[in-house]
Amino acid sequence: MNKKGVSAVIVTVLIILIAIIAVSMLWVAIRSSIDTSLTQVTSAQQCLGINLKIEEVKYYSTQNNLTVKIHRDAGEGVMSGIKIVHDGKISNAVSLEELETKTYLVESVTTKPAKVEIAIVLEDSTICPVSDKKEGSQVV
Repeated sequence: MNKKGVSAVIVTVLIILIAIIAVSMLWVAIRSSIDTSLTQVTSAQQCLGINLKIEEVKYYSTQNNLTVKIHRDAGEGVMSGIKIVHDGKISNAVSLEELETKTYLVESVTTKPAKVEIAIVLEDSTICPVSDKKEGSQVV
């Protein structure tokens, strides 16, 4: 029996196994990065598909509250809520359906806010960038 021929076959098989293991380990690492990127792209697409506009902001000094009238335009995307930001404070509001308009009441607002912004909250709890804002004289 030729021992040199057998050991060459064993070395070849071992090299192939090591290569398969290395490729498998590399694929596991790359796959998690791809999945994370894909999730981020999907969230960004949903953010772009939902259009919210602040129609009116009113501050009531006697009641210490604020009303924010928000309209949702047509567009695909499922949202779970809205963040209303005023002077660094965040209030949560329920979501809107397509082409729906709602007026939200924000309580315990002791001073007229300089700026009011809204942001969309998606079903996976992703918070989209600011959708719209009203500043200065736009806050009545």
